[in-house]
Amino acid sequence: MLSSSQRGSGAPVTTHRPRNQISYPSSAAIARPAKRLSRRAVITADALLRHPEGTLPAKLATPELLGFYDFANNPKVNHDNVLAAHFRHTRALMERCAGVVLIIHDTTEADFSSLDIPELGQLGNGYGRGLLVHNVLAVDLAH
Repeated sequence: MLSSSQRGSGAPVTTHRPRNQISYPSSAAIARPAKRLSRRAVITADALLRHPEGTLPAKLATPELLGFYDFANNPKVNHDNVLAAHFRHTRALMERCAGVVLIIHDTTEADFSSLDIPELGQLGNGYGRGLLVHNVLAVDLAH
């Protein structure tokens, strides 16, 4: 459990919301180098929230998928600027909570051993290839 002074000092968090009530920042709040990139980020996030299961081609119509690929391959786009607005938005939501906010962490192995991607790290017993996905969820105990 974190006090209000500790809430902003940890890892990135997502505020718990019932399904179909996920909160994410508007395109105006996203720290992106261009409005076009900002719009693409919001279009993609909206599509992913509508269809959280499956592969990107299953989630996104062809124009959205091609737009996402252009977005992801743009040198102006990186983790820091994509997530900055989300972090600010989530922190603001957490600071509005009057009581305790739990920060729940979980690390999962994403195993891509069947793919030939040399940049992937070692997993499990040393024979697997992939990456560690660290998820964080902020939960307002009052709700």
